[in-house]
Amino acid sequence: MYYAYYNRARVYCENGELENCLADYNKAIELYPDNVYWTIERGFLYLKLGDQEKAIIDLERAQDLGVPPEYRQRVDEALVQLKP
Repeated sequence: MYYAYYNRARVYCENGELENCLADYNKAIELYPDNVYWTIERGFLYLKLGDQEKAIIDLERAQDLGVPPEYRQRVDEALVQLKP
């Protein structure tokens, strides 16, 4: 069921419906909290929405889960910029 929420979140994001996208990412992560990819994507969505505090929480959580190599540089750079 969590994949349905994730897939719909992606569609919402592609269509610029960011609040709906966020709602579905939240539900997908609620159902599968240890999915590092979704946590990273939601962290970057929070950045787009201007919520730096929540972005930091998600990106640091992703580090705890183990950031995949293809995301490592983006996550590290984002955290350096976000944290004083």
